[in-house]
Amino acid sequence: MLESLKHHLGREYPYASGKELRFCCPYCYKKGRGEDTKFHLYVNRNSGLYFCQRCEAKGHVSFFDKGLKDSAYGTEDNGTRISRIDALKNYFSPSAPEPINHTAQRAGLPEDYISVMDYPLSEAVQYLEGRGISHELAMQRGIGFGATKNRGRVIFPVFDPEDRSKCVFWVARSYTNVDHPKTCDCYLCKYKYTNAPDVQRRYFIYGLEFCSDRTVCLAEGAISALCSGPNAVAAFGKYVTDEQLDMLSDRFDTIQLALDPDAYKRSFKLMKQLLGRGLKVQWVPLPSGMDPADIGVDYMIELREMAVDITRVTMTAVLLQGLSEVD
Repeated sequence: MLESLKHHLGREYPYASGKELRFCCPYCYKKGRGEDTKFHLYVNRNSGLYFCQRCEAKGHVSFFDKGLKDSAYGTEDNGTRISRIDALKNYFSPSAPEPINHTAQRAGLPEDYISVMDYPLSEAVQYLEGRGISHELAMQRGIGFGATKNRGRVIFPVFDPEDRSKCVFWVARSYTNVDHPKTCDCYLCKYKYTNAPDVQRRYFIYGLEFCSDRTVCLAEGAISALCSGPNAVAAFGKYVTDEQLDMLSDRFDTIQLALDPDAYKRSFKLMKQLLGRGLKVQWVPLPSGMDPADIGVDYMIELREMAVDITRVTMTAVLLQGLSEVD
């Protein structure tokens, strides 16, 4: 039956995960959004319901071939016609093909990694404490620093949620360049962040393995997540990938957005995406020009408790308020 959907929707997204399949949306162009080339149409394996994260088209796959005489949908391989209901049951059955495991490629800790546990008085620990991250929290999260290739950088590991002893990704942040002039073009200034090589960050979320609640606070960077209190994660930037959205949808019911103030427009789009997935969305308004690392854990916890519930009706007002604060 997958081939029947391909008859209407074309190629399936090769890295689909969870309970959803993904295709390029056939309705985006009709709604003036242009051709969809990034597989924004999500189809639920169990219910057959679809929703486009881009143009918000929604419905049931049984209507893809409505009115088409020569449709392959509802047809067995031998050419025998079957009812649409039976076809749906066959397709959305437990025997459907398993999705590709996109986390098969994983990165271990870098070779020059040194744990802050062994060097409590190191310059890296001093930097972390200056950003509001205690030595105890750094040890709990397995944070370290580089000795050779990553020298001058704090290393933030991402561990397998099912096995915290296995590092699957890491990001390193320079700390020895904090006193450099803004015009400095040294390697640490030019490349403030470096990631695990040969592994894409789009498949990972920082701090996911330490979350135990169905409500999570989503920040941009690892330091912001650590300064946002318990059950806080980071997407490694203001752009949240489809794969990261899949992971958030699978694990949480409520998403609190605490992106940096310069990302209000991006927050607006992200709100629509999360609401489209049936998640409860809350906005954590941050003071102008400050991110969670500037605010501190105690105040961030207070702000999270005062987070604003977001609906499609209130999104525009929230965006306008955020932009006015930036201006």
